[in-house]
Amino acid sequence: MIIDCFRRPDEGCYFVYTLDQCCPTEQICEPFDDVATCEFNGEIYKEGEYFNFQGNCLDCICQKNFTGELVEPFCKRKKCNIEVTEDPISDKSAPVYYNDEIRCCPTQFIIPSYATNLITIPSGNTSQEKCEFGNNNFYNLGDILFVKYINPKNYMSIEQSAICSCTLPPLLTCTIV
Repeated sequence: MIIDCFRRPDEGCYFVYTLDQCCPTEQICEPFDDVATCEFNGEIYKEGEYFNFQGNCLDCICQKNFTGELVEPFCKRKKCNIEVTEDPISDKSAPVYYNDEIRCCPTQFIIPSYATNLITIPSGNTSQEKCEFGNNNFYNLGDILFVKYINPKNYMSIEQSAICSCTLPPLLTCTIV
């Protein structure tokens, strides 16, 4: 039985998760006599509790025999909520992330035909590795772009800004400004 994802556990209880479902599967209440615990990053978690820490792209669940290593079957790479279809790839769109340091999952894509302003700061790098944005727009490794764009899937069609860079060819990598 899956529990409502948006409610809090009852007093004296906690939710139990699995790595293959985003919502809790059950609720366990006190006493916690036969429940295994895991210690990670100075915190104690009960068997079935979800945990992660900032700076990684993993979802983890406390389970028996956890030794502190963030490996399967205890942890799994985060699943992204955005669906990556062939359209952003074939259009050579740029993935956009909210956080500049942790790039687990893009939140949206900048579609080249909706970019209204591109300002490029060249890196001076002339390596063979290039990033492509749209058709025939190539950027050198290390180049930085300031992009203004409209996201057609945004119901208000507000112009947004992003800083993009050619760090991992073949696509630009962008963060919202």
